[in-house]
Amino acid sequence: RADGADGTAGRSVGDASLGRAAHSSELYKGDISDTELCARLMEDHLVRALRDAAEGQVVQASAYALGVLLRRVCDCSAETPTRYQEWYEANSRGDGQPPRSAAWRALSEEERRSYEVWGSIGDALRRTVKPYLLVSAEARGSLANRPPEPSPLFRGGVRYSEWLVRWCKQLLAHAARHRRDYGEGEAERAPRRLTEEQRGLRRRADLLLACEPCVRFDPQLALQLLPYLVLFLLAAEEDAAAAAGSAAAAASSWTGGIGSELLVEVGAVVSHRSGGAGGGVSAPRLMHSEHPLCCQAVFSLLEGLLDWSNQCRAQLSAAQGSASLRAKQRIDSFLRRLPAMQLARCALECGSAHRTLLLLERHADELQPPSPAHFLHPNREVRKLPAEVTALVARAYSQTDEPDGLLGLSRLRDATSIDEEVLEHEINGRFGAALSGYQIMLQPGALQQPAAAEGALGVPGAAPAASTPATSRLEAQLGLCRCLRLLGLSSQMKDCAEGALKRWGREAERLRLGACALGAAWRLREWGEVSRLSAEARYVSREGWQSTGCAEALYEFELARALLALRNGETAAVAPHCDSARAALVPLLAAASMESYAHTYSFLVRLQVLQELQAAVPLLSRLEPPDGSPLRIDAAAEAALEETLGQWDARAASMSSSIQALEPVIALRVCLGHELLARLDGFGEAPPSQAAAAGRLRGELHRKLGGCWLRLAKSARAAGNTESAGNALAQARLHDSTLATVQCAEMDWAAGRAHDALSRLRQQCAKLETDAQGALAESLLLLARLTGEAGEREAAEVQRMHVRVTELRPTWEDGHFWLGSFHDRQPRPAL
Repeated sequence: RADGADGTAGRSVGDASLGRAAHSSELYKGDISDTELCARLMEDHLVRALRDAAEGQVVQASAYALGVLLRRVCDCSAETPTRYQEWYEANSRGDGQPPRSAAWRALSEEERRSYEVWGSIGDALRRTVKPYLLVSAEARGSLANRPPEPSPLFRGGVRYSEWLVRWCKQLLAHAARHRRDYGEGEAERAPRRLTEEQRGLRRRADLLLACEPCVRFDPQLALQLLPYLVLFLLAAEEDAAAAAGSAAAAASSWTGGIGSELLVEVGAVVSHRSGGAGGGVSAPRLMHSEHPLCCQAVFSLLEGLLDWSNQCRAQLSAAQGSASLRAKQRIDSFLRRLPAMQLARCALECGSAHRTLLLLERHADELQPPSPAHFLHPNREVRKLPAEVTALVARAYSQTDEPDGLLGLSRLRDATSIDEEVLEHEINGRFGAALSGYQIMLQPGALQQPAAAEGALGVPGAAPAASTPATSRLEAQLGLCRCLRLLGLSSQMKDCAEGALKRWGREAERLRLGACALGAAWRLREWGEVSRLSAEARYVSREGWQSTGCAEALYEFELARALLALRNGETAAVAPHCDSARAALVPLLAAASMESYAHTYSFLVRLQVLQELQAAVPLLSRLEPPDGSPLRIDAAAEAALEETLGQWDARAASMSSSIQALEPVIALRVCLGHELLARLDGFGEAPPSQAAAAGRLRGELHRKLGGCWLRLAKSARAAGNTESAGNALAQARLHDSTLATVQCAEMDWAAGRAHDALSRLRQQCAKLETDAQGALAESLLLLARLTGEAGEREAAEVQRMHVRVTELRPTWEDGHFWLGSFHDRQPRPAL
């Protein structure tokens, strides 16, 4: 929503996406009633848990929660379904209209709650929960008698579900303590006479505590309850301070109470670092594989609170009372105390550029509130912001398609750092310029980083509040390898990564650099190097990979091992390696899906790579029969190859045209294509029919591999990256020299080398004069167009070339179109 996709730019923290529908303001409503919240929890979580679990603790916990929600919170009883139906039929106005408002006002408060929740759920849900109207159970252990766990609960390497459930249980323990202060019921003596607002808080506490047994079985329920728990605890702390009658008691919430614990927990998540400095160079900020999910839970909580603050503001404009004002003040007081810069850095590292911009905009408004003098004003003032804010804004804007924002930001900054310029070059596809920048950054003394210190919240390892995150030497080395890969220089990438491996000794650094070297090795099809590099990391367990923040490196290693197993004929070992690679991507994919589709796309491409690898295993197995039986190509093998190549074409048509998205898929297809060609080369001494079939398949594979490289070259050329396009065309010439020559001629012409372009085309037309007529027509058409534009031949000769194209391919629309275009450009004779 922050990018204005739905017309509400800046309304909430987060990017517009399909994956974030579960965290929209429609789900997190600050003024939602207890009955409506009960209906949502029953339908979305409790009843679903009952259907999925046949027996055991899950069923018992769900049954207890349903009984408490229906009987205690919503005041339902076994007679409620019958009474509601009788009341509805007696007061209905007919034609499907609801009962009259006078009949509703005549009900008691308890009857309104019970009828409201029963009337808001569907018939299927009514039939499911009706037996639980008779349930009267109590939880075995009371949270009010157990002290909450101290914050922070988050630690490096902790699993997302474990941390989320523990955090929710900690907040529920605080809620149980406040619930005890409000007494057990209306009939029993309470510690003090309760006001209407306090009775509402007690009912909300009953609602939240009813879900406590179910939380450990459903992390999504814990995530759903987090904003409601925080809002309840802030209100309960304020009520307790008001009862104490002391301003100091109200302030203690932010120094030693629930407010302080919330701030510490949020700070621990967003400022998490894995590893420390080594070798005199500050280590990069590495996140274990499930840390992005923990960050998304925090951002989801903040999004709900910010949405509620906006809702309270709208209610204040409609003059709906002081309750909305107090709720807004509580939320704003909590949001103002959050570490804004740490949140913004964490959001950027999680790939959410729009969320980063929104957080920084709110932080800038707090530092220097906007005034009319900053806009259209005779004495307009330039808004000055700290250098760390503008630097982080520049990093976020460089990851968005906002050229106007970058232009406006440039007026607020005096200078930019080299790592920001390199990042901008890489994001915009200028890999040659980024490569030069990374080489400069790797020079001695080029990178200066502040040492790690305690953050603003006193969390160990937190980023300093007054420093801007700089690119570390390891990140520069990885960026250098990444640019070499996207430029198509796999050999240089392998040498660069292996050279860097000799200079780093920490496990996490070596694993990430080893993954780069391994990726270059299998792209070069140097299988001996692949075997050596993969064997060096064999001792590292899967848990060790995840705890060191190298989940993406695990994916690269498992992919290389799967390809090596396929090369060695161990087809049964391909699937386990692919499953391990998918398992490494699952936490990262889950976190990215809560952000935006653009952030998720790179992980979907990697899953597509694994799927295409496994889909090619049966085809390769057909061409290499076991037990030394003679090679044979039958109709089933040809049909399987045609089906595989057809699937490649269908998927390529729907893929993104960016070189970052195409390169992994094309690299795998080229590797698989060469393996197929190696299998087909074994049919050289086969019978004539088998040799002819192998020749047809080899020709089809060469055309397909050439088309893959041409697709990559076109994408690189469209992005202005001529070096990547030239390297891809050089690879395409090995498989389909005709189309590659046409693309090279177009690049030469666009670069102003008209003579080279025409020379290439003339040589190819002379070569193809007795060969394929279709390829000759394409080359001759381009030659005719460029010759006419260059003015090197007479109009009659150019016309003969266009006519020849239509004769070679009479049904080709392009030939007739350009012939007509040539005639339109010729001057008409004077009458």
